[in-house]
Amino acid sequence: MDIRTSVIMASRVIYAIQWFVLAPPIAEIQATFNIPSYLVGWVPLSFFIGAALLQVPSAYISSRLGAKKTLIIGMIVLGAFTSLAGLSSNLWELLALRAVSGVGAALFFSSAAYALVELNRGKEGIVMGLYNAFYGVGSLIGLLWGYMDDLLEWRAATIIAGALAIVMGLMDLYELRGFERRPTYAIGNIRKSLNIAIGISGVWGAYYVVSELLPYQVAHLFGYGSFHAGLIAEGLIVASILGGFMTNAFFNKAGDKLRLLIMVTIASSLPLYFMWISNPLVEFLLGALSGFFNDMAFSVAYAITAARGGALSLAFVNFMNMIIGIWLQPLFTAISAYYGYLIGWVVITTVSLLLAAPLINESRIGTKSP
Repeated sequence: MDIRTSVIMASRVIYAIQWFVLAPPIAEIQATFNIPSYLVGWVPLSFFIGAALLQVPSAYISSRLGAKKTLIIGMIVLGAFTSLAGLSSNLWELLALRAVSGVGAALFFSSAAYALVELNRGKEGIVMGLYNAFYGVGSLIGLLWGYMDDLLEWRAATIIAGALAIVMGLMDLYELRGFERRPTYAIGNIRKSLNIAIGISGVWGAYYVVSELLPYQVAHLFGYGSFHAGLIAEGLIVASILGGFMTNAFFNKAGDKLRLLIMVTIASSLPLYFMWISNPLVEFLLGALSGFFNDMAFSVAYAITAARGGALSLAFVNFMNMIIGIWLQPLFTAISAYYGYLIGWVVITTVSLLLAAPLINESRIGTKSP
């Protein structure tokens, strides 16, 4: 990788940390602000709402300011408001600050992906696989951030995590000098991505239910602290990194890219039917199996989408994933609080599979993938 590609990949790692930094201490945050169990899912949800609302507008902003400026602004906003979240004095401040952090994430995502594709034309499969693999690396660090929470307390640890993103944004400013390309903003590209956007929204939501809320389930059932609770979700993340790195091999060999996408999407969902089993090792292994195929599903979807419609299509796919997928988190916490984890996981997994139906329709109508 050249230096520009490398710095964007490094930014992707730091970006991912910000998504997961509040997952390990979520039980501590609940105690700090006295949050009812059925509202716990709103802590990660607030971030996703901010990120979702700015996905498509971020592509327009990128078309006006350029991909470089947009991703740099996004990284700095993401980091600054993550740090401020560590200073929040009540639940509502925390939710508002996390929502603005999500805005920064939206500004970064599609602009960074567009820049990578432009810098590596003809290598969309491997670049998007690496883009998601490095997201997995950052996710892994984010969940291991529970060690920092235990060492320093969650507020100080969160401030430090946000500061890393600010520093990374300044590094992007230096290393990407001279890269001034702007993506086009053609609304017609959205239609090309609609079925894929809806079809992977369920596995998108399920991924974050596991990574953000499985630590809460483990802490609740077994009394684990932030660090050890976060470790249980690491199976999902570590396997997702492997899936991202292996995407290119599967992508290049698959004659029908859409059929590959359908297969890995279903394979990612099925293990979650058994995530209710109250055994930390079983939960770890099921998460790993799901994570391997989950990251591959997103890498394949992003590669197809980037080739079809560039930054706007990527932003639209992420937007649809969020506005549909984010509701799986409060749905899971609400159902689990009233009916138990077994029913919670069965409902979440079933919804995830039902949402994949548009992928089958996309394949049937004969839409050509690259």
